[in-house]
Amino acid sequence: MKRNYLIIFILFLSSFQLKSERLDSLYKIWRDRSKADTVRAVAVYYLSFDYLQINPDTAEKLAKEGAELAFKINRPKLHANFLNTLGGANFYRGNYSKALDYFYMAEKIFTSVNNKRGIASAQTNIASVFYANKDYKKAIEYYEKAEKLLDKRSNEDLLKLAGVYLGMGATYSSNNQYAKANRCFREAIAYRGALKDSIGMAQAQAQLIIFYLNNNQPDSTNTLFKNTFRILTKYNDVYGLMYINLYKGFYYTKTKKPKESIPYYQKALSIAQQLNFSDPKKDAYLGLYESYELMNNTDSALAMHIHYTKWKDSLQNENSSNEIIRQQLN
Repeated sequence: MKRNYLIIFILFLSSFQLKSERLDSLYKIWRDRSKADTVRAVAVYYLSFDYLQINPDTAEKLAKEGAELAFKINRPKLHANFLNTLGGANFYRGNYSKALDYFYMAEKIFTSVNNKRGIASAQTNIASVFYANKDYKKAIEYYEKAEKLLDKRSNEDLLKLAGVYLGMGATYSSNNQYAKANRCFREAIAYRGALKDSIGMAQAQAQLIIFYLNNNQPDSTNTLFKNTFRILTKYNDVYGLMYINLYKGFYYTKTKKPKESIPYYQKALSIAQQLNFSDPKKDAYLGLYESYELMNNTDSALAMHIHYTKWKDSLQNENSSNEIIRQQLN
């Protein structure tokens, strides 16, 4: 029993707190047509970006509107940023083929204006899609491309490099290259620590937790769990809390304590339903199924397996349809 999770994605690395006042302020600027188009476009970019972790559907709607405006006023870099956001909204909902199309478009535009940081962002997102589709060779190829474009002397690039190394670590771990995976996770944690990024540190530690669990080292996770829950709760990082609850449930399943795992899987499922994130829903249902099965609770296990199969099939069908459309367009 192993889990392949990647909770960090360079597009979504952020250390600011999502506050309603910020969202309201950005929305007012976006809807105020007396403002310059550039000001409105920048406002809706940050607004759509912020919504990625709380409502991908709203993020997609805002990003589409912003992309149209950025194209109209000839702001290619901003246009590419919106394409990254559109890719992210689809990635979060499990629409990987559609997400990949947006990321490729973003990469092309960033390349046309020679924006290395933007190219690296798009390439890291592309790598994340390949990772999600279990094409680990292509994922590493794109992570390495992004790594070469980023400057370790720049704090902003260090933040993005942390995301690259987390992605590389998860990919190496999934491909059973554990020494390389451990090195990458340690690099990511070191960069986050150097930047004094508390949420980033917690997210990096969460990725190391799943590495230890997948490698049958649950005893190595106790302090990491305690620190990660404390930081994510303090800053109300809902996205991070969703995954750390999944991980804690998996910890109890791995250590044959299924009764203790159920509240954590239920909490993760509740957050995933609120955020409309497809993959975590599927994983929570799988965890609940495994836990109930260990408890010999046949009825509940069957119910959870039905939900798991439904979401798994839904994601596969969505991606198959998108891939057929993409091939026809090409």
